[in-house]
Amino acid sequence: MPGNPSNSPTVEDEHWELIAVVGPGSTNNAKYAFDLSGWSVEDHSLSMTFRRPFLVEFTDEEIYLAVADLEHILSSLFVNDHIPRKIFYFFYPGPGSRHKEVGLRLTFMLGQSGGASRPNPAVSREAFSQTGWIYNKKTDWPSDVVPSTASITKWIELFRNNESIAGCVGLLQNSFATINRMAGEYRHYEYMALASAFILMISGLESLFLKGSDHADVSFKFKMIGTAYYTKYVTSDFLTKFGPETKKLSSSEIMNLLGALYDIRSAIAHGRTRSLFSGKQAKQWKPVFEALRVQWKEPKDKNMFFSNLLLALGLLQKHILALIWCSGENLNKGADIVNDLFET
Repeated sequence: MPGNPSNSPTVEDEHWELIAVVGPGSTNNAKYAFDLSGWSVEDHSLSMTFRRPFLVEFTDEEIYLAVADLEHILSSLFVNDHIPRKIFYFFYPGPGSRHKEVGLRLTFMLGQSGGASRPNPAVSREAFSQTGWIYNKKTDWPSDVVPSTASITKWIELFRNNESIAGCVGLLQNSFATINRMAGEYRHYEYMALASAFILMISGLESLFLKGSDHADVSFKFKMIGTAYYTKYVTSDFLTKFGPETKKLSSSEIMNLLGALYDIRSAIAHGRTRSLFSGKQAKQWKPVFEALRVQWKEPKDKNMFFSNLLLALGLLQKHILALIWCSGENLNKGADIVNDLFET
């Protein structure tokens, strides 16, 4: 008789599927379509669904390595199209499925399973708010094109071989997502959320710049090494892709900007957060406004001050994205980039 005997396992019996709901998607007319590191993607424009099959007999390490691979894919997409993404939730076999034991085990590994394998409207709304279009949209990028699979794969390999770089870019991605969401939703009152996003941003840059260095004179090294990367690798051609008004900063401008950013980071770390956003310490933001050519507003005009601060941090993203993309595998040099300054 055709078919499998009742005691013969089918493919469905031997395998189950882990689904990750991610946002945003491509956000344009073109859609991502690839199968990388075992993950296949369905692009819904404002969200994405990633799928990966597993055998019923699996190890914890297999799951965690697969999630790490997915994080590398998302970081690579971020570097290529400049849209920060996050995993909203995982969906996997539930209590009513034939693989309910798998679901119970994954609950203690990945948290509660999401309610559906397809993104719901709430996911799409939040994903849209974190795209950062007004900051990172390239004016010359067609709406029916997405970065090539080859370019995505190149960055995945870089992250896989340099976990420290992957971690730094992950911090930047999370920071940008929060800043973009706050700007898109006009959340001008959550100064603690913005302070947290700012700390993530500076921590990501600090880890990149100080890789291989000791922790002495961190503030000085941060601005010197960051300036070395920016002046050596960032090109005006790349920055003008964001629009003709986006100019490369001079070496003195980027050094002063990085110095101001690190001073603000130190103020937050030493408990002066409220004063930075509404008190006497707010003047520390003024060099950041000036470097990025954003009109300075006194913090007494809280709405305008916060709005322009979010604008400045959004414009800063372009310069950080340019530094990441243009430096490429040279990011692995870390503090040793300074040696390049003395090459003949």
